[in-house]
Amino acid sequence: MDTIRLSVLQKRILKLLDREGALSTQVLVRQLKVPPATASRNLGKLEQAGYLRVFGKGRNVYYTAAIGTRLEEITSLKNKLDSYRPLPESIIEKINSILESRFIYATRTIEGARLPLRETSLVLAGMSVRGSRDEVKDVQSQQKALELVQDFVHAKKIFSEKFIQVIQKQVTSNVVDVFLRGQYRDHEAGIAKSNKLFPSPAEVRSLMSEFVATVDRLERKKQHPAIIAAYVHYKFISIHPFADGNGRTARLLMNAILLKYHYPITVIEASQRSKYYEVLQKADEGAYEIFEAFIFTAIKKSLDLHLELVMG
Repeated sequence: MDTIRLSVLQKRILKLLDREGALSTQVLVRQLKVPPATASRNLGKLEQAGYLRVFGKGRNVYYTAAIGTRLEEITSLKNKLDSYRPLPESIIEKINSILESRFIYATRTIEGARLPLRETSLVLAGMSVRGSRDEVKDVQSQQKALELVQDFVHAKKIFSEKFIQVIQKQVTSNVVDVFLRGQYRDHEAGIAKSNKLFPSPAEVRSLMSEFVATVDRLERKKQHPAIIAAYVHYKFISIHPFADGNGRTARLLMNAILLKYHYPITVIEASQRSKYYEVLQKADEGAYEIFEAFIFTAIKKSLDLHLELVMG
């Protein structure tokens, strides 16, 4: 890192970056109330001096130490994992069992379910547990949804609206009226506590078509799988196309992308529930890169765990 005398503005930029973990010119202009040209000039100086990393090009450039280094870490860990492949079938089954249990427990707990991890694992293993019949049925339903995602990957199917509808239909098979499963909502939706409104029902179909087309475009451009996965996760939730199951479906769709590129299942841990909702809200407010950095951290953690299990 080159030593430079930092201006007051540059110190404020670095302080903001330290707090948020990621930064873009758009967020910087809004939060520090500086002209775009001033923001870009100072970010450029900080980049040249090695104080931050830059990832991406164009108007969506991210100026962040977190994203650049985390993507490099993810790529390095993925390459290391690939060096151990092919893995013995017994190890694959053991790892998949652990990650699937953690994923299903966490994705349900984020939505308010209370069945503990141990009992969730027992249900997935086909054993009886103390718990409500609905809880057990829902765990089995989420297991089937994850299997559908894995089947999608193995069959090399196209990421499509039909695939998304099939996943949501399975995710909600235990809680939603049979005639509503897999159908886009026909009513307004929002989050009461934040006064947030999702797109109107009239917009959902066109937004979903655009969403699927964008995923296809990102894949054809060979964008980093972690970036595509984060986009899929957030964009789907922001459209909120279904009456129920949007969060669980989003986390499955994210993993459909990651599994397609031979990444392990990524878990948004139940302990991160509050942080997860916080970064989603920040993305809604324009700081999408903070959500992105959060997802990258989750992907890295899953890679770390996978490697730990592989190496015994």
